[in-house]
Amino acid sequence: MGLAAVLVLVLVVAAGFWWLTGSRGLSPFTKPVAADGRTITVTYTGSECQDGSRLEVDEQDDRVVLTVHRWSRATSCTDIGIPYTLTAVLSRPLGDREVVDGACDVSPYRDWSDCATP
Repeated sequence: MGLAAVLVLVLVVAAGFWWLTGSRGLSPFTKPVAADGRTITVTYTGSECQDGSRLEVDEQDDRVVLTVHRWSRATSCTDIGIPYTLTAVLSRPLGDREVVDGACDVSPYRDWSDCATP
């Protein structure tokens, strides 16, 4: 095996380890959400070590399901919660459609206080 092949193999293994050892998950968002026409903004509590997040939007005729996905590569971090906001643009105004938190449909988040129905 050539040196280049060995280096590529080492990089692939290292990248796979980095990806697999990081944490990924969902975060329920704080209600109510802010909506202005087609723009919708959610706030959620994340980690100070968070590397990134994204807001997944599933628009339906009667509701809009919003799911916050977040990830971190840190192996240790404090338990301090940091508020983050994410914004998305809907294909049409929210109107009277219900906003649903996609994380609240998944265990263990169903029991979180942010998932409780007001």
